[in-house]
Amino acid sequence: MGEIKSTLDIVMEKTKHLTLSKKEKQHQKNKEAKQNLSGLLQKYQDTLINFERLKDMLKELQESYDYIDTQTVVREVLARIDLDHDNTSLIIILDKIGHVDTGNLKKVLSDYRDTVRIERNKSSDQAKEKLANEYHISGTAVLPIIATDDKLRAYLLHIRTEFLQRLNREKASLAKE
Repeated sequence: MGEIKSTLDIVMEKTKHLTLSKKEKQHQKNKEAKQNLSGLLQKYQDTLINFERLKDMLKELQESYDYIDTQTVVREVLARIDLDHDNTSLIIILDKIGHVDTGNLKKVLSDYRDTVRIERNKSSDQAKEKLANEYHISGTAVLPIIATDDKLRAYLLHIRTEFLQRLNREKASLAKE
């Protein structure tokens, strides 16, 4: 009776004579370095490690991989910045590790938050006014559900698209520095 082999055993047998070229090995090492960097940044964003620990671990990563330099870190951090999230921890990395001028980036993010807040407040005020005028419902306990306002959602999507373009332009300019 023959031996039953796992798929892994069969694949290993068939490929044992294959080796990676220098270029393939370097590509694999770069991919591994990028994954390690990504994991490290995620730990920092999730507050599993503090900034000092991040700096120490980044230094170790840079010593282990030629691929990881300050510009690589900056590009990876920029890729994580999002309009709808708190980017404070990422901006700290850009400021203190990347030595990048984040003033314009902060302005884009701040302007977006302010614009969205203002539009939501306007919509809420209009809904409260409509409730008061048409249905005679008013008071401090009245909180309209603006999430169902299709006009507001469409306008917020338009705002997001515009600010996303501004954010991407700013990211691109910072990635070049």
